Amino acid sequence: MHALRRRGLGEEAGWASRLGLETDYYRRFPTEGAMGAMVGQARRLMNAPLRDARGWEALAAWAGQGAMPPDVTGWPAAGMFPRPPGEGW
Repeated sequence: MHALRRRGLGEEAGWASRLGLETDYYRRFPTEGAMGAMVGQARRLMNAPLRDARGWEALAAWAGQGAMPPDVTGWPAAGMFPRPPGEGW
């Protein structure tokens, strides 16, 4: 229906309009620069702990709550989870 509506073909285009389908969605993604302006700080803070253990402190301060991941060493699939840098577990 999306493809037919986009081309404006026949009865299907009418049904797509009645159902509220929008075909412009995929053309309205923000650019990398616009996305950085919207969520760049959050993205930097969430990725910082991957490079430096002190990143957890900055993320917690920004979020206003604890941000340290749980200790998963006792979980059956613990080996599937990445270890935070600088942490001894």
